Amino acid sequence: MRLMQIAKRAADQIDDWNARIGRAVSWLSLILVVWVTVDVILRYLLNWSRVWMMEVETYLFSTLFLLSSAWAWQNDKHVRVDIFYQKMSPRRRDWTNWWGTTVLLLPWTWILMQVGWQYFMMSWTIGEGSSQSGGLGGVYVLKGIFLLAFVLLFLQAVARWIQLSVTLFTSEKE
Repeated sequence: MRLMQIAKRAADQIDDWNARIGRAVSWLSLILVVWVTVDVILRYLLNWSRVWMMEVETYLFSTLFLLSSAWAWQNDKHVRVDIFYQKMSPRRRDWTNWWGTTVLLLPWTWILMQVGWQYFMMSWTIGEGSSQSGGLGGVYVLKGIFLLAFVLLFLQAVARWIQLSVTLFTSEKE
């Protein structure tokens, strides 16, 4: 029983951590709106544009999307094809989520963390910069965010797997 309490506490801490990161990263949407507005005004009213400004938009959007994905999944705000899911009982949904997490999400996020690590390290090693003249340096930062996103999603999947396992395999309910 002690192991169960430790696992539940770890799952709660992962939930809390991903929620904090998600809320913090959500502010990037405001920054992105302001940045794009300034870029559009400069480009169309003053006929002034820079590649690095457009690349900052890509970095902001990518960071927002990638680092909030674990939080979105935690809150069940992700895209789901729910033709059958909505008609299921809560217990059957829990089983569907448990199997989907076990068979699909955990293995694929693990694989993408491995690929992301190689992707990041190769970029870091060569000091990869933008392929565009006048673009941003440090493309490895974006690739590091990709890696971090899958680490956070993997941890969130572990937390959810623990929560579902407790619900499905013990008499204790959440």
